[in-house]
Amino acid sequence: MRYVTLVVFIVMISGFGPRSAWARVTLQPTFSLLQEYTDNLFLTDRNPTDDWLTLVEPGIGMTVVGPLLDADIDYSLRLRYYHELTEENQTNLRDAQRASALIQLQPSRDLSVLIDGDIDRVTIDTRDPGVDESELVNSTNQYHLAITPQYRWTISNDNSLTLSYRNERFLYRAQAGDDVKSHEWRAIYAYDVTAATTWNLTYAYLFHFAEVNMDFEKQLINAGLTHRISPRFRLAIEGGPVTIEYFDETEESWTRWDVLTDYTLSPKTSVYLSYEQDTELSVDRGLSRIQIVTLNVVYEGNARIDAELFWDEEIFSEDRTEDRAIGTSLMMRVPLSGRYFTEIIGLYRTLEFLPANEKTDRYSVRGALGYTLSTGTLMCGYMYRVNRSTVEENDYRNNLYTLSAQLRF
Repeated sequence: MRYVTLVVFIVMISGFGPRSAWARVTLQPTFSLLQEYTDNLFLTDRNPTDDWLTLVEPGIGMTVVGPLLDADIDYSLRLRYYHELTEENQTNLRDAQRASALIQLQPSRDLSVLIDGDIDRVTIDTRDPGVDESELVNSTNQYHLAITPQYRWTISNDNSLTLSYRNERFLYRAQAGDDVKSHEWRAIYAYDVTAATTWNLTYAYLFHFAEVNMDFEKQLINAGLTHRISPRFRLAIEGGPVTIEYFDETEESWTRWDVLTDYTLSPKTSVYLSYEQDTELSVDRGLSRIQIVTLNVVYEGNARIDAELFWDEEIFSEDRTEDRAIGTSLMMRVPLSGRYFTEIIGLYRTLEFLPANEKTDRYSVRGALGYTLSTGTLMCGYMYRVNRSTVEENDYRNNLYTLSAQLRF
């Protein structure tokens, strides 16, 4: 509730002062209702537990637009009720809260403050099934808040320098999560060479403090270029050296890369190819080095189709474990007659965990029939998912039947 209180206070003070500073506030209540049957609630290999779940989620969204404040805020209570396993019901306010907030104070001025926060359910150990499969298995609530004062100095029409300080915290409901806080100073120089070309230079220094895993300092120097080669083809590339110095005096260095290309094949079809080599913070295992390659083809016509191929590798700095994955996904949303539509979602991943030498095939397929209302959607669906591992106790199969309503007023 502390994040919500902060948001409400900021919105309240925006109403005081001269009329020219008043903001336009829009409120939108929401309500979601889900009835689900699962034949394997805890995703176990033997003696699976089946049950009925009723999920009730009332919420409210708020947008604020004004010269002193821009905000986009969502808050809801995700209440879970089980027919048989009533001890697993989630009605406690602290566990049921979900929220996201993006707030900018003085957005049109050189000196501004960005506030970014959320309350969400996340997977603890990414090697095991988590939130996508079941909120009861291998998951916890995450509380995240970041406050970033920044100053933008417009040197000329083509040149700018942005200086910022970011104070960020992650807190976890479960003891398995590693609570962390960080302080980052950053400077970004940007130069618009032409209307189609921009380059930038970034320097950042970060102090990271964790409750369980090792503390460290991180320093990076990056140069970036964004260039529209043609009206259909855009290239964005950024990279440079990164140094991590742990407080036990060990040190790691490598090169960070972030590359994205997008090409418009037709007015309805686009192709995206990206490569990322960076660091990532996990819930329970500290810092990791990641490499991710993705290829997306997106069609947006009468129907929407999103097909993806991906490969990623993650090496954790402290325990030297390594996770690898390669796979594909497909999402289709096809309108039928009238207000009816259908959705098909498929996912296949092959995973390898080192040095345990565990190999896993994880796949799922979901089909749903939906009906569009003036205030939301009604859907009924079925999902089948399988996890096949060289470690037999990690195998599971699961059938899910759902009936849901999502409404906005």
